[in-house]
Amino acid sequence: MFSQATYNPYVCDITLSPNQQKHLVAQVITQLGNFYLKGDSRKMVLNAFTGSGKTTVSIKALVPEFIKQFAKHDKRVLGFMAPRKEVVDGAYKKAKQSLHNKKVDGKLVKVYNSKDIDKIKKEIEQGDTSSTLDGDIVMVFLTAQYFYYNYDLLTQSGIVDLMIVDEAHIMFGTIDKTDTKADKGTTNNKFEAWTLNKLRTLTDCAVLFLTATPTNSQKELTPLGKTNNIYLDPMPRDILTTPFYDIIPYLDNENTLRKGLEYFKHYCDKIGEVIASTHPSTWETTKKNFFATYPALMARIGRRGSTNGVDFELYIDEIRDLCIKYGFTLFISTSDGKEFDGKKIESLEHGVTIGDKHHHTPVVMVTIDSGYAGVDYVKISNVIIGREPSGTIHNNYSQTAGRAARMKFGFTNHAVAAETIRNYAITDEQKRLIAEYYILHSTSTVHVPVDSVLLNTDVKEFIETDTFREPAGRAYILSEVFSSGPAPDLRHCLHLKTSTTLQDETYKRYKKNYCEFCDSEDGVHTDCYYTAWIGFQRAIDARITEGEMDILWPLCLHVHHNDSVHFNNNPENLKTTCPNVHALITIHNEDYNNRYTELRVALATVAKKKGSKLSNVLAFI
Repeated sequence: MFSQATYNPYVCDITLSPNQQKHLVAQVITQLGNFYLKGDSRKMVLNAFTGSGKTTVSIKALVPEFIKQFAKHDKRVLGFMAPRKEVVDGAYKKAKQSLHNKKVDGKLVKVYNSKDIDKIKKEIEQGDTSSTLDGDIVMVFLTAQYFYYNYDLLTQSGIVDLMIVDEAHIMFGTIDKTDTKADKGTTNNKFEAWTLNKLRTLTDCAVLFLTATPTNSQKELTPLGKTNNIYLDPMPRDILTTPFYDIIPYLDNENTLRKGLEYFKHYCDKIGEVIASTHPSTWETTKKNFFATYPALMARIGRRGSTNGVDFELYIDEIRDLCIKYGFTLFISTSDGKEFDGKKIESLEHGVTIGDKHHHTPVVMVTIDSGYAGVDYVKISNVIIGREPSGTIHNNYSQTAGRAARMKFGFTNHAVAAETIRNYAITDEQKRLIAEYYILHSTSTVHVPVDSVLLNTDVKEFIETDTFREPAGRAYILSEVFSSGPAPDLRHCLHLKTSTTLQDETYKRYKKNYCEFCDSEDGVHTDCYYTAWIGFQRAIDARITEGEMDILWPLCLHVHHNDSVHFNNNPENLKTTCPNVHALITIHNEDYNNRYTELRVALATVAKKKGSKLSNVLAFI
């Protein structure tokens, strides 16, 4: 045995939100008590949205609480299982850092993975029957496949007391209730839930299924589910514990990829402006919470020969060129190989580890392998879905969009972040810059093809429910940081190099697919829609279908600012209009003279102080 005096007492290194404590810890512990002490043999299913922290919390908070409550009842062996190696490797890394060789409630915890199991297996085969996993509490991390094929070895020397199953919608039954033999009595595409069946043989082992999208069986919608599972209270999404989410549609997959990368370029430029404008002493003051870094983007595209998405082989060179042009570092993860900044790496998890420390340039992660849903890369703020759904289930795509759902800089909610900024002993101008920095990093944008109803309806609703849009999130942070008065205008603190692009993208998110000023006689389309359709066909002597018009017309529409202030992107200030009406309003009101009034005044002040001509300062607008 190791000398226990050399081990440090366990200290949980995360702060839980009330929802995390209630749903991911407290109710699980209560049901575990029912399982061990009251004979409730059902497996637990816990639905928590992507980005809720269920993997991290289960390791860093649930496991220690399990030890405190049940080690005295001789419950000492825990397993963590997931279908994807990337998920298992990431969880194993967290556990090694937080739990391995630490004492929890006086019990020494040891963390192992499948390589450790294989080593013991080899020693046993060589005659060393004493070889085993030591530690007062043992935690083993393995893939579902490894568990299935090494079931006898894993159970012959003692039962697992608790098995935590992450990404539990995969290989344990999918969303359709006909997908498992036990659910329907038949198989779907010869699918059989082998791993699930093996888990059911562990009658003395409590099982916790963690999933963002539970199956019908897991939700007790089938006889199998009602008999075997208990559906715990789902964890609600709290608007204060989720980044500000927006979905931007583009014409097709190729446009989504190119325009998404272009958008990310302007977004990162703005972050760079804030970083450069923030005083070094401010970074020193805020270094415990904030540090100068660039975000990451994840692009999910298709494999070679893909017919429902951007073909990896055809477009990877273009992606490389765009990354060079925009100053991005490229991180590629495919089943054939992985690289970071042009150098081969051993695993997706290795790339994420490097990326977490890569602060000087934005990172673009291109993934086509199964690892996309297991990526725990907190810096991801933008996601490009350049691959259309091939079915009617939005799970894979909401999971992809959810990669940008992590709260940034270690904050559990926006209120805590705002309070932290408010309490810094720095000037209001510098607070405004740090607030802007947090707002930018906390704005998650998902880029999707417009012609996918699934992505623009189901996934949009799933992602944008109970989350701030960027203007609302911005208003919340600034009102909390400057609760004693109005926030200083960033345009007086920061020279904006890109004055229109991000503003355009902001208000375009609220653009409707019809003109709000023109009449509609048939209740389907406005009169301007038909006028443009007929005029187009006369102008170029070509016919387009109504379906094609339905795609093209929304791209032709404009967004009018009622008060003529282009920076006021409050949804109530925005109206969708056809180009004719918008042009008339602009010319009649001479809005072209009012555009960016506040910015012009600010820059005129700067120009006066510097003795330069206003025309030179405004040349970039």
